[in-house]
Amino acid sequence: MSSIVIAGDTSGSVTLQAPAVAGSTILTLPATSGTVQTSGAGYTTNGVAFASSTSVLATGSALQFNGSQFGVNTTPAQAIDVVTDGGPAIIRSTAYRASDGQAGINLRFARGSVASPTIVLTGDSIGSMEFYPYNGTNFNLQTASITAKVTGTVTTSNIPTALVFNLDAAGSAFSNEKMRLDASGNLGIGTSSPSNRLSVVTASGSDGFISVKSPLTETAGVVIDGGTSSNKGSVLKFSKNASVLWQMGTDSAIIGSTSDNFHLYGGGANAILFSTNATERARIDSSGNFIVGGTTALNSSAGRGNITINGSSNAILNFGVGGVEKGYVYYDGTDISIFNVTNNAIVFGTNATARARIT
Repeated sequence: MSSIVIAGDTSGSVTLQAPAVAGSTILTLPATSGTVQTSGAGYTTNGVAFASSTSVLATGSALQFNGSQFGVNTTPAQAIDVVTDGGPAIIRSTAYRASDGQAGINLRFARGSVASPTIVLTGDSIGSMEFYPYNGTNFNLQTASITAKVTGTVTTSNIPTALVFNLDAAGSAFSNEKMRLDASGNLGIGTSSPSNRLSVVTASGSDGFISVKSPLTETAGVVIDGGTSSNKGSVLKFSKNASVLWQMGTDSAIIGSTSDNFHLYGGGANAILFSTNATERARIDSSGNFIVGGTTALNSSAGRGNITINGSSNAILNFGVGGVEKGYVYYDGTDISIFNVTNNAIVFGTNATARARIT
């Protein structure tokens, strides 16, 4: 049978200690009068059982609790503070159940107090995930965050909320909003007020492009799939300073017709240009004139359809069938020639009737 050890100290306290076995309890007796204290398996503080009279679960324990903050491998400075040395710090949530369920983290926010909470207001941050990398001195620099913010009128049945993504740009001392998914489901990149399902706005001095790239063995593209209802369809719009200048798509989407003809539509007095090798080759001007080799229609007049072929030294209008030349009208700089390159006639007619021919 193990013995019981009675030991005293200079303060006059006497310690009665049972054998050092699992589940043992230490009783500390006051020198004169007072309450007998116990430590070990039955010692509690702040509602947590500890192995000693400090706020540590045991000597060298990785867990600490001070009544409102819980620390793992650290003295806590937040509600839950986790630190690892030499490995990743990951918080895991796992759920098992027979029916549909979930594992997750709930972030809740209310104004007021625990005893008297009050409703949130527009602009309030409900919760966030924040990122603080070590900068060589401390962890005080926030470089990224994802925040849920209240963005509209709050009622007991509806709280409009947006997810805001902040990042630390090069040369910036703090993170700035870069993307937002608003309460309407609109996604804004570079804007906090997206007006469409996807709104991309670049900063001053920066061009704005959307890039779609595929592997070398695959195809890249953009699919615009419109509805089939009357006066609906697909359209791609080109604007400048919020004013729509050009549209291309189906008639039904652009002008509200019931047809699905492809339509290239200009809303202002501008021309459609065709260029190759960085040089303009042809255009359709705002009057509907088609001009090849120039920028201005020749001999044009209101109400007159016009095709202008404008060469630098000569001009030719060719006629072919199946890729084979059959005839042409040619100006060589001096004379105009009309040629039929086959063994057939050149016919002149009026009122849909041949009046003369050259064979």
